[in-house]
Amino acid sequence: MNKLPRFGLGCAALPFGTTAAAHDAACSVIRHAAGLGVEWFDTSSLYSGGANEAGVGNALDGIPRDRYRLSTKAGFVMDDEARAVSAVAGPGNTTRDYSYDFVMWSVERSLQRLRTDRLDLAMVHDPINSEQVQSAASGGIRALCELRTQQVIAAVGAGMTILESMIELVEACEIDFLMLPCWYHLIDHSANETLLPRCQEKSIPVVVAGPFAGGLLANPYAKEAHYNYYPPTPDDRLRAQTAAKVCERHGVSIKAAAIQFPLRHQAVNAVMSGPKTIAELEENLELMAVEVPGELWQELGHALRAQDEFPPPSGDA
Repeated sequence: MNKLPRFGLGCAALPFGTTAAAHDAACSVIRHAAGLGVEWFDTSSLYSGGANEAGVGNALDGIPRDRYRLSTKAGFVMDDEARAVSAVAGPGNTTRDYSYDFVMWSVERSLQRLRTDRLDLAMVHDPINSEQVQSAASGGIRALCELRTQQVIAAVGAGMTILESMIELVEACEIDFLMLPCWYHLIDHSANETLLPRCQEKSIPVVVAGPFAGGLLANPYAKEAHYNYYPPTPDDRLRAQTAAKVCERHGVSIKAAAIQFPLRHQAVNAVMSGPKTIAELEENLELMAVEVPGELWQELGHALRAQDEFPPPSGDA
């Protein structure tokens, strides 16, 4: 697999499938990103029930295909058309299907929505337990590998949220890359205990998605900030605020530290961020270029380790 760009644009938060004005605004973000030199756009059949893929395809229409990389994901059964194909989906529910046949069909449908005849990267999307991991390894990954042989896709991967399931999948099959939206960011290094070293051993490049962890690492003081898809605990918020204070002492925003931190690990090749507006996109790119002093990383490590060793009394924030 060719070396990944350091920054990719995650399109999940763009408001495709809502109003016409929101669709146009979402297209503008993608086109503006391409104009600024962003070379990688990521979506999924899950996002907005396929409307996100169709919107991304619309936004990229007219941009030469060799100027960008395109990735999507398969595994969720999202609509009546998918339920008719899936062997495991019941009526009226959203479920997961990582079988060979369903992933084959899902990629074909994604190509149609995206208005392209090839994908640069394709993933099984978030198997969350051993049964689903084994189905993905024996079925969905096998389908993607076959499509890679046919040159329909260039790289086979997985985008997952459950740390134990990621480790299990990495051991169960050969993949070209792994997308990691949790477990390795500024205040949580859990993936470095097992997953990232194993990826290094197997030469699997890692992409860290969502470096702001749902918003907490963009503003640790915001009441509405989320953390890895959920409201933060008092301890989560305290760790983020500790990081913000360290960054402030070194004249660097926590946003700059958060978006750059994952790339310090040798296993991590790229960061995937999901700005919702052109202003957020431009800010993300500026943050990638901020110079972060080595002393900041050292002090931050000491501060977080001290908090782990001497946690605050229960209930303190």
